[in-house]
Amino acid sequence: MSGSDAPESYNAAWRPLMSWYLLAVAVLGAGVTVSPARYTGALYTVVEFVGLAAVLVGLRRYRPEPSLAWRLLAVALVVSGVTHVIWWQLKVHGVTDKLVGDALALLSNPLMALGLAALVRQRQGRSRWEGLLDAGVVSAGLAAVAWVLFVQRGLHHQMQGAQLGVTVTRLLLDLVVLVMAVRLLLTARVRTAAFALLLAAFGALLAADGATLLHVQDIYGHPAAHTGWHLWGLLLGAAALHPSMARTTGLSEHNEAVPTRGRLAMFTVSAFVGSVLTVYAAANTDDGHWIELLIVAAIAASLSVLAIVRLSMVAAVAHRRATDLDGHAVRLGQALEEQAALQRQLSHRALHDPLTGLANRMLLQERLDRALAGRGAGNAPGLLLLDLDRFKDVNDTYGHPVGDELLIHVAQRLHHHVAASDTVARLGGDEFAVLLADTTAVGLASTGGRIVEALQAPFVVSGRELYVTTSVGVLPLDGTTGAAEALRDADLALYAAKGAGKNCVVAYEPRMRADRLNLTRLAAGLRHAIGRRELALHYQPVVELASGAVIGVEALLRWTPETGAVPPTTFIPIAEETGLIVPIGTWVLQQACRDAVSWHRYHDTVLTVNVSARQLREPDFPQTVLDTLRDSGLPPSALILEITETALLAVGAVETRRVIARLEELRRHGIRIAVDDFGTGYSSLSYLRHLPVDILKIDRAFTPDSDGDSAENAAFTRAILQLGRTLDLNTIAEGVETAGQARLLQEMECQLAQGYHFARPMPATALAQLLAGSPAGTSPGSAHPPTVGAGTL
Repeated sequence: MSGSDAPESYNAAWRPLMSWYLLAVAVLGAGVTVSPARYTGALYTVVEFVGLAAVLVGLRRYRPEPSLAWRLLAVALVVSGVTHVIWWQLKVHGVTDKLVGDALALLSNPLMALGLAALVRQRQGRSRWEGLLDAGVVSAGLAAVAWVLFVQRGLHHQMQGAQLGVTVTRLLLDLVVLVMAVRLLLTARVRTAAFALLLAAFGALLAADGATLLHVQDIYGHPAAHTGWHLWGLLLGAAALHPSMARTTGLSEHNEAVPTRGRLAMFTVSAFVGSVLTVYAAANTDDGHWIELLIVAAIAASLSVLAIVRLSMVAAVAHRRATDLDGHAVRLGQALEEQAALQRQLSHRALHDPLTGLANRMLLQERLDRALAGRGAGNAPGLLLLDLDRFKDVNDTYGHPVGDELLIHVAQRLHHHVAASDTVARLGGDEFAVLLADTTAVGLASTGGRIVEALQAPFVVSGRELYVTTSVGVLPLDGTTGAAEALRDADLALYAAKGAGKNCVVAYEPRMRADRLNLTRLAAGLRHAIGRRELALHYQPVVELASGAVIGVEALLRWTPETGAVPPTTFIPIAEETGLIVPIGTWVLQQACRDAVSWHRYHDTVLTVNVSARQLREPDFPQTVLDTLRDSGLPPSALILEITETALLAVGAVETRRVIARLEELRRHGIRIAVDDFGTGYSSLSYLRHLPVDILKIDRAFTPDSDGDSAENAAFTRAILQLGRTLDLNTIAEGVETAGQARLLQEMECQLAQGYHFARPMPATALAQLLAGSPAGTSPGSAHPPTVGAGTL
């Protein structure tokens, strides 16, 4: 358990422990002071071992990791204690030669130096040498002081032989300890109480060594100089008993490549004092003592070499930093260039479409604002909005990669048909915009026409020819509107082009805005039509031409808000566009089935309900129909779902396959499918091969006229009737308004028809009276008033 992880109880118990330790030290100190001289050595030895015991207790209690440094210091303390035991015994026995004790004392210095070195976790590389050099400079200066105060004086006082050797060796080892202590002071990051006590201990140690050397030379006649030896043991024990001793090991080495001001001041003082004392020693050396001169020169040379090496390292660091700064400047310049390039790239991405490279909506609005602001300077800008017709079919049939490639080709073709000063933008999906810098109303329409014509040409995409058409809305910019209003008005013109049959150009007119606002109000009202009970169903009979019998009815939706009735041709497209047709269509189906149950039960009539393409795209549509039949009690055979071929063509190839699957599921349950407005689409015959169809309803546009001026219509009607017989499909003629039309259809062997000639659409109550035999609902001029029975559908 390391000191950092030690329980709080350990940390809380250190104060009493330290108090007892200090009390013991005080008692021993007092004993040393008052005891007779012959017992002083023994008490010093006891003090030494009390410090050793404190170190051992601290090691066991706080378990520092790594513990090598403290263990080495403990061993050094053991050696020091044994040395003092020997000195004491020599003194007791009156032996004046302490060479044996002095020689043993030399063993403690390497252990101390190693312990100090082990306290610092050394870094690899140059930084460890910086710390050693800094410590070496300081120590070299102190070595000069030691030479003058100790060694040279010892030589002058006739220290001879082994005694001189021991003294010089001790001095050199003390210098090593001093270097390690200075290195620890300069490089260790952590400053703890244990760290301070540790440095104080070694300060006392080095002072004691100096005092001991002076005592040997009889400079001080009192043995109190040895007190420092015991202080180092006691202070070391106090450091070990403090909880922070566990953090005063494995210290991170922190060296400055360029010395701080504090270090420089220390170097300067050391170099100055060391140099002055070295010169002084050289000046006071006798002529015959050349060895002393050599040592003086060695000290001066070592100080100079250390200073030069350290300064060269500083110069190298300065050069390296200058080189790094140059490199940083170059890299900074490159980074700035890259940043500028990146900013240009990001700006381009922010203002351009990533697929086609055209301007996006943001850039178009920016240029539109500029064009409108400069409208009075002789420029007459114009705006075109384009939308590709049936582009969804391309994505559904060939996949989005082909669709994306087609959009790229469209963008390129648009660029070729406008001037360089004009802006071509992609607003999203298959919608594009062209901003003409200077044009007229005629020129604007002409440009739109050229674009429509250009896009009609085939595109070769992934090895296949693709054809698209486009609808275009154009708007001359007169400067009275902003960019947002201009885009809105151009979009209204585009919407009108879509409604006009697509693949055409429509110019904006002010009434379009009013019409659009009216449609918006109608859409808002339509959202609440069911809840307000504003919707109602009228039913138009389907009759057998031969007998005039009513064999079925078609449910037709009516909407009458508070403002008055709205024609189906107006609100049905709104419901389709807003998606309201789905809940409204569900309501129509449910209400019609409830109304038709009794009619089918008593009169065997069948019910026809119109279904929109939007409803057919709902995945749960078949289940909705089946649930409605179950809830109402109407059998599936009594229900006909009427769809338009144009609606099927509008959903796209992939969605059409899904719709066909849903219709086939309904047919398997006995529900029949009728195609409304047959003949108005351009792919009717091809779709008949795939659609699950039972009935064809001939559009009113092909109903023949008895006046004889519609021979072409009559030919179409005969062809459709023959097609129905060939494919075993029932046919119903719509829009029969005169007796002559009814007679011609009967002559063509058309069996079923509906129209104003037979009956107008009527409420459910009126239809019930009609089916019950009442004349209500009968067309006043009918050749054959509707009756019930006879025919089948």
